[in-house]
Amino acid sequence: MNDSYRPVGATAQLRFQILRLIRERGYAPGDRIPSERDLAVRFSVGRPTVREELSILESMRVIERRPNSGIFLREVDRDGSLDAVVLEADLGLPMTADEVRNLNEFRRILEIQAVGIACQRRSVKDIQQIHEILTQTAACLEANQAVGDKDAEFHLAICCATQNPLLTRAANSFWLASQSRRDRYFADMQNGARSLHHHTLLLEAIEARDEAAAKNIMEQHLGKVESYWMDSLEKKPAP
Repeated sequence: MNDSYRPVGATAQLRFQILRLIRERGYAPGDRIPSERDLAVRFSVGRPTVREELSILESMRVIERRPNSGIFLREVDRDGSLDAVVLEADLGLPMTADEVRNLNEFRRILEIQAVGIACQRRSVKDIQQIHEILTQTAACLEANQAVGDKDAEFHLAICCATQNPLLTRAANSFWLASQSRRDRYFADMQNGARSLHHHTLLLEAIEARDEAAAKNIMEQHLGKVESYWMDSLEKKPAP
């Protein structure tokens, strides 16, 4: 793994090192990982610091500490929280091609359903908020500024318009986990302009409560982004 992915900060660095160790050694769910003492010696830190970081990983259901037995890796794909995905992204751990595909599929399921519900439940305030985001997006593009943050605000505003906070929380986890990829995508101003066009069409459909049109536009919109990322993965040189 490239050292350029190392995060800044002592505690974040230790969390990164523990997760990297789990990946590099190929631990499988149910395997016992090094003890608190072994980790402290390996990474030259105090045991209280290791204990604190393991508590974070345990709260995210990445590991399980069993009294008098040790520390074991959990079935993360099944048991792990979405926060664990965000944590790995925050720490700079690169995603595999399968992880990118899974994240895109999760987003597609979530957002196509969300935009349909938003058409049914959106309020006047929701429409005004989305209008304002689009206005700010256009201003950023006019000033030749990247619009990654505005893109996230737009999609989260649609989820907020469902009036279902669980949908919004799930969507927020996606955006946090994909921030670095989104920043790279919107560094290209053409991608920002294309996104604004799709967003404008989506707003019109939501405002008209046209659920079928909104879902169709969202599916096309997400398809463009997914194609971009899958093409990028395929063009990446082999290590």
